[in-house]
Amino acid sequence: MKAVILSAGEGKRLRPLTNKIPKVMLSLSGKPLLEHLIILCQKHGVDEVFLNLYHLPDVITNHFRSRELGIKVSWVVMEKLINAAEALLYFRENLKEDFLVLYGDVASRLDLTGLMKYHKHRKALATIVLHPSNHPIDSDLAEIDSNNRIIRFHIKPHENIDYKNIYLCNAGTIAFSPKIFQFIEKGWNKEDSLSHSLLTKIINERRDVFGFVTDDYMKDIGTPERYAEISKEYCL
Repeated sequence: MKAVILSAGEGKRLRPLTNKIPKVMLSLSGKPLLEHLIILCQKHGVDEVFLNLYHLPDVITNHFRSRELGIKVSWVVMEKLINAAEALLYFRENLKEDFLVLYGDVASRLDLTGLMKYHKHRKALATIVLHPSNHPIDSDLAEIDSNNRIIRFHIKPHENIDYKNIYLCNAGTIAFSPKIFQFIEKGWNKEDSLSHSLLTKIINERRDVFGFVTDDYMKDIGTPERYAEISKEYCL
């Protein structure tokens, strides 16, 4: 099994912490978040992880060249920042079977094995991990039907949302069929997220996109306040 960890972000909301270090390399319990995610992948049977790098790539490559984590780690250093979905095209030739995509700024203890098992059972084009959010206002929110098929996606920022009824958010990990490459276009707005471009597209086209609803620990470190909170939790 293969996985892509999206690692190119500049971490603008985390400045000045990310002035000299990529946000995926911020430390949690003595290790960079990215290393925690790679170890998580290894524990669940992933044999190779691919990284798309842009912001301060040498910090990442120098670190992982000296690490033996029991899993192959490969990367591409991009010359310019591109849309996250389009970045998957760099690894297309190595992603011939169902694969995982993890957001590199999400601290996670997700059951990746359970996710992939569910994804394959559903024969889905994409299976998006969903969980209740304590900050739905700035999260991408999903509506699901009784079979957990995602029927509508609300991309942040959103208006006129009843957060009491729509509270499941994109938690930052997705299982994809390799058929997904048929739906990825070049030239998408680089400022748009994976949700804005690819996920919204396939959901609006009524493709087989399902939600994997879980209470597993998954929190993004996107702001200094969230990073501080998660740093304390990882020390427990």
